[in-house]
Amino acid sequence: MKTPLQTSTTRLPRSAFTLIELLVSIAIIALLTGIMLPSLASARATARQSVCTSNLRQLGLSVHTYANDYKGVAAPGASNFLANKNRWHGARASIGQPFVAAGGSLSAYFGESDAGSNSGTTGDANTATAVRSCPEFVGIMAQLAGIGQGFERRCGGYGYNNAYIGVQRAANGQVRSDRVGASLWLFNATDKTIVFADTAFAAGDVPGDVIEYSFAEPRFYGAAESDPADPSIHFRHGGRSASGAAGGNAAAAWLDGHVSAEVRTYTWSSGLYPADPAPLRIGWFGAAHSNILFSGR
Repeated sequence: MKTPLQTSTTRLPRSAFTLIELLVSIAIIALLTGIMLPSLASARATARQSVCTSNLRQLGLSVHTYANDYKGVAAPGASNFLANKNRWHGARASIGQPFVAAGGSLSAYFGESDAGSNSGTTGDANTATAVRSCPEFVGIMAQLAGIGQGFERRCGGYGYNNAYIGVQRAANGQVRSDRVGASLWLFNATDKTIVFADTAFAAGDVPGDVIEYSFAEPRFYGAAESDPADPSIHFRHGGRSASGAAGGNAAAAWLDGHVSAEVRTYTWSSGLYPADPAPLRIGWFGAAHSNILFSGR
């Protein structure tokens, strides 16, 4: 008679995945990944747009801070425009070189510099400078820097309302001086006056057919509706429509301090530049074909 210690225990069969179970598990994982990836991409896009909104808010605030220091007068957007060496965001020693953050009328007001790039006039180091670079646009900036293309390299992804805020105009609307900006008290509808926006310019033979551009151009040059401008507001956030047409939105900072996301309502091409702005998501927003959102009155 066997004692309890001597009694043999029955061995149970060792469990394992069958091939079918493994394939089912892989299929479930692939299905869940497929479901999650669009959500993750959407979350990343939303985060990039949030950063862009913050950048534009800081840039808008810099205009008011500058005006507080200069008796209510805004910063010039392109002082001595014909010399083509100074912008609101920086300066360069000669035409054809990339801009550096130092030396612009607003440079000191949004806290950027080109530390580590020496004079910054011989290369494109530090391309993605924080505040003036939209995170949705830094890839294009890096590509342009790599091939040395673009006539305003390193200006970033944003454009200033230079046509009305960055210059002084006479009573008849003609530009009187580009060495100083406009007096901010002249703008009655500050909540309906653009100060900065996402911008780019249509150009052929470059990555994505777009280049950096420093200004948010109005619908018309001056008050004459017979002189339409080429668009520069870039509707780069968000996807395309179901038909494949350019969709998305552009972030815009307004003179009263708020930032909004705007959809494109109109675009056109003068034919002067080789690339068509329509498929590149460049145009204007707003219902009126006028300069009212730029002039503020």
